[in-house]
Amino acid sequence: STPESGSIRTTKIRNLERLDNRLILQGIQSGRAWSMVINVTTGKVTLSASDEQAGFVIFGACTPLD
Repeated sequence: STPESGSIRTTKIRNLERLDNRLILQGIQSGRAWSMVINVTTGKVTLSASDEQAGFVIFGACTPLD
């Protein structure tokens, strides 16, 4: 993600698989597991992240970097 400061944050992708027109990515960061599905045709994204105390589901779309 890119915060207002303009810095770019990253995390290691531990698993990546392409299935039809979707990219499926999975990883672990700061004790949380996350999973993301990106539709490569539309750019639509669903991301889920969780640990033993909380879970999050985020919907959005990928935008190209300039």
